[in-house]
Amino acid sequence: MDSQNWLVIGLGNVGKRYQATRHNIGFVALERLVAKHGSGGASGPKKLWQHSEVSSVKISGAAVVACWPTTFMNLSGDAAQELAAFYHIQVASHVIVIQDDIDLPPGQLRIRKGGGDGGQKGIRSVIERLGCPDFIRIKIGVGRPADPRFDIADWVLSKFSKEEDVLVAEAVEDAADAVCLMIEKGLIEAQNRFN
Repeated sequence: MDSQNWLVIGLGNVGKRYQATRHNIGFVALERLVAKHGSGGASGPKKLWQHSEVSSVKISGAAVVACWPTTFMNLSGDAAQELAAFYHIQVASHVIVIQDDIDLPPGQLRIRKGGGDGGQKGIRSVIERLGCPDFIRIKIGVGRPADPRFDIADWVLSKFSKEEDVLVAEAVEDAADAVCLMIEKGLIEAQNRFN
């Protein structure tokens, strides 16, 4: 059993306006993870803690801190840094960030460790505040607009189509399962199954 705490961060923006948008898929996947392993309702009991809402769950005996940053996306690193420091979490091995990715088709999953931010400002903030890019990322595809003139900022704040909803629902389930598999059997096992 892993005695280290894990920190799982879902990226998104707080507020009704942003619910169910492409940019908030990280929030949705984290809700699903906590619903499967937590108690106290669909999303488990959440507590406000500095720059985040947190919920604690156990997965295969490991203590997992689920974090929804309450800052806007571009400042997500504030919550990541505060919680990693407070719980003494090893960034390179025990921090997982669930994010949207416009370079993947809707519903496709990609798990990787380390790398750049790929233009995702939430990831950029997490890298800057943790001082290390080597955390694990679960990327959920949200696609790009068909028209290249469509503003990307508007695109990620748009909602999925009905056809995309089915793919995204499966990806959210897979992302939650990928976190569990990583904690139970390691990163490579999760990559082999879900990439």
